[in-house]
Amino acid sequence: MKRLISLCAVLLLVLAPMAALADGESVNVTVTISVSPDNVPVKLENVEVTDSDSDGALTINDALWCAHEKLYDGGAAEGYAAAESQYGLGLAKLCGVANGGSYGYYLNNAAAFGLTDPVSEGAYLVAFVYSDTAAFSDAYTWLETDAESVEAGTEITLTLNAAGYDANWNPVVLPFEGATVTVDGELTEAVTDAEGKAKITLTEGEHEISAVCADKVIVPPFMKLSAAPAATQAPVTEAPASSEAPVATEPVATEAPSTTGRTAPVTGDFGGLALVVAGASVILAVGLKRKNAR
Repeated sequence: MKRLISLCAVLLLVLAPMAALADGESVNVTVTISVSPDNVPVKLENVEVTDSDSDGALTINDALWCAHEKLYDGGAAEGYAAAESQYGLGLAKLCGVANGGSYGYYLNNAAAFGLTDPVSEGAYLVAFVYSDTAAFSDAYTWLETDAESVEAGTEITLTLNAAGYDANWNPVVLPFEGATVTVDGELTEAVTDAEGKAKITLTEGEHEISAVCADKVIVPPFMKLSAAPAATQAPVTEAPASSEAPVATEPVATEAPSTTGRTAPVTGDFGGLALVVAGASVILAVGLKRKNAR
């Protein structure tokens, strides 16, 4: 009975991966393959990954095989190979380059353990050939942007990250300074700062963004951005000028003319009254004179 139970357990372990993968199941993985900083035959391509090696799982090995089948002249048989070693299944040829094992591969911007690491829907896989096959100093880099959407003619900020290790050899993400951003293979004036940031402005359409560095060896990053047409603003119509009521002004006080050294003229009703009084006085005087003469 114990032997039967043990045998069943072994069978379950062997068959579990196969049972987990449905017949004909596939996932879509974005694959970038970099042969050198100046020669990148495959970059940011969507690949449908199937179980090419029939091991009952969808792995990095399957993703790279399917990528070569789709994109490499001669297919995977000509450009790709994997081989078993004391460390497990490893790369033996990538895009036609067989250099004795100087390859690297990252899954979702983290170092992979091996070609048998599983891949899932929407994963991002980068495989590359080391250009420095002595010290393996090629720095793995990738680009990010916080822009939710990109509009032509509008400045956006990119961040260039690099994979590294701390003092205890724990993987860390570091900003990469001093790299020049390229757009569609052309150098720009944008250079990453101490925080790995740089600003660029794109024209309308699809663009491929990368970066190069003159004094450090890097695995070039790749990002595809689509710049939408610039939003057209409605013409601004000025409101008609309002007809404001005339501003009332305070009457200006005028000073009375000075009477110094002169007699003020007699005006108005007071002048007429003076003439009447004078006339009455003359008549009264004449009348009294006549009476006295009698």
